[in-house]
This record gives sequence, C-alpha cells and structure tokens, in this order.
Amino acid sequence: MNKKSTIETERIILREFKLGDEYEMFSNWANDPEVVKYLTWPIHENIEVTRSIIQSWVNQYQDPKTIRFGITLKDTGELVGGIDVVHYIDGVPEVGYCLAKKCWNKGIMTEVFSAFRDYLFTIGFKKITIRAEVENIGSNRVIQKCGFKLVETVHLNEPRSWNINCYELSRILETDRLVLRPMSDSDYKSLQEVLSDPETMKYYAAPYDEAGVQKWIDWCKASQAKRGFSLWSVILKETGQMIGDCGVSMQIIDDEIRPEIGYHLNKKYHHQGIGKEMTQAVRDYFFTHFNDNEVYSYMDKDNLPSYKTAEANGMTYLHNYITKDGEECRVYRITRSEWENIKK
Repeated sequence: MNKKSTIETERIILREFKLGDEYEMFSNWANDPEVVKYLTWPIHENIEVTRSIIQSWVNQYQDPKTIRFGITLKDTGELVGGIDVVHYIDGVPEVGYCLAKKCWNKGIMTEVFSAFRDYLFTIGFKKITIRAEVENIGSNRVIQKCGFKLVETVHLNEPRSWNINCYELSRILETDRLVLRPMSDSDYKSLQEVLSDPETMKYYAAPYDEAGVQKWIDWCKASQAKRGFSLWSVILKETGQMIGDCGVSMQIIDDEIRPEIGYHLNKKYHHQGIGKEMTQAVRDYFFTHFNDNEVYSYMDKDNLPSYKTAEANGMTYLHNYITKDGEECRVYRITRSEWENIKK
C-alpha cells in the first residue's frame, strides 16, 4: 500500500491533520449543529473536545491502516472538512466525511470524494463502502454522483433511531499502471477534456459538446447496469487522475451487433503503451467473465495507432467495412480459442 500524505484536485488539497487544526475544525464544522446533524458523533461543546480529537488523530497516523485527510481550500489553505476510512469490514474500507456548511452546494464534496475513491482504488482496495442517512439528501446525491450503488436500506437504533442507505462500489480491474472502474457522473470534467479535444477525436465526426459528453456517460452507465460491461473509467495509479475510458460496448459491425473493445485516451498519455496495456486487460477480463466466443475492434481506416493496438492484442484483420454513416473502417477480431492460445 503506497499511501500518500496529500491528494490534490482542482480546488482542494487533502492533507493529514495536524495540531492546531482544532481551531478551524471547531469553528467550521464540529460546532455547527447543521453539519453534525447527520453524523454519528455529537456537536463539540468547546474547543477542548476538538483539540483532544485532533491529538488522537495525529497519534493514529502511526497505524498504517489509518487513512484520514483534512479538506483544505487550495486558494486560501483554510481547513473546511475531513474525509477518512471510518473502519474496515473484512478488509473493505467504509468512508465517512463532513464539510463546512459554507462549502455546500458547490460541488466540492463530489470533487473530494471522487478523488478519495480513486485514491483508495489505486492503493489496492477492490471495493469501497459508504453509508448515509436516508434524509441526508445532499450526501446521498454526492455518493450517487460518484458511482456508488445502493445495496440496502437498514434501520439502526444507535446512536439514535435512523434509516441508513448502504452503498458500495468495486473496481473492475487493474494493471501495472492503471485501475479501471465503472464510469460515474463525477467523471464529467476529466472525460470532457478527452472527448472534446479535436486531436483526440480526429477520427470522429466532431468533438463532443457538453451534452454529448454527458450522453456518453449516461450510455456507459446504462450499459454497465444492463450487461455488466461498458467503457470504464481509466485511472492512472501514479496520479490518481482519470485519463480516459476503455472497455467493451455493443456496436454494429458488418450489420450485426457485436461486442467491441474501444477506448479514448487523453493525448497527454499517447505513445506510452497505455492503449495496449488497458485494451489487453479488457480483452482478458471480457473472456474471463463473459461467455462470448469472440470480441471485435473497429476503427477509421486511417487510424493507424488504433489498429496497431488491435494487432498487438492478437486480433486478426478481417476486412474493411462501410458504416451506415459512410465511414470506412478496418475490422479486427479475436476468438476465444485464439485468446486461449495466447494465454498459454
């Protein structure tokens, strides 16, 4: 587990708590009844309570299982909340968080939780859980935007009588450099950087506009829910950043609907072998987890990098195909028996 002491997003720096943080913690959220309303611990009546908590948290950093960050605003350095692994159940981390009221309804918690989620996946966890009180509309919305699936709703009597929504999210697969997980609404900005870029989308009719990016995310989410596969978000372990998508979708090839391996990669990461790495992992995952006996790839006839990637995956060129939009594409395929020979 290669833990970090800081995580940076566009607007936020997550860092470990330190002595002296009790002042901002007390004033920004621990003494605010609206923030504490849905938490499992009571409001801090005085700063001494907060100071004691901060001291215990600092001491707990000696335990390698402790994963806890303060949420600070990048432009001011102000501490406005916290996010951590509350505990582990059979090795699976459950996340908890809180945020100062003045930062609500600005997308900050979604930004924080999205980064924390991917951090946990990149350091080796395969599944993450989180719970939220049913009445806590804002928190449930954040969790759902980050792609978590509602598993069950339970009633608890401690520390009070309340109904809790229980969520979980599992990654799909990992490689030496990458983690692939289901796509979520929180991926919009990172995916827009890819799908709206003219160079990356050179072989498409046009780069995607804002509505097109959201439609793509919705399509991927629907495919995942229906079939158990889709194009998944690709996370670079080194940085925790989403750098594109890769997976299997159903496409019309030779006038039939067939499973097809596809991907989009941020141009910053072209020519680094990442396309080959992630598509081979997807190929292996698909044949391992599904019963299909073949999978395809197709691309514009002039898209040399994509068909070189297909060939590197052991796919065989079949022929060129004219799509319904008049685009001439190269069609590649690998069968299950061919894949089994490769894996021997």
